[in-house]
Amino acid sequence: MIDDISTTALMALHNYIDANSPEEIFMSDEALGICLDCGEIDEGVEPDAQNYQCDNCGKHAVCGIETAIVSYI
Repeated sequence: MIDDISTTALMALHNYIDANSPEEIFMSDEALGICLDCGEIDEGVEPDAQNYQCDNCGKHAVCGIETAIVSYI
């Protein structure tokens, strides 16, 4: 189970979903992740990743964007 998501990260996740269709998100080869603390979206993160270190804030709170969407939306 992934940790709780901050309000900042939840807003970033909603903005990402608003800008991309479900097909683009779930069929993409981009391998995106989101920091559940600061909301930074980064490339090179496996879809099922959990607790990776964020390059922006340094916390171990990055998970795959698909995992975040399924868990929080």
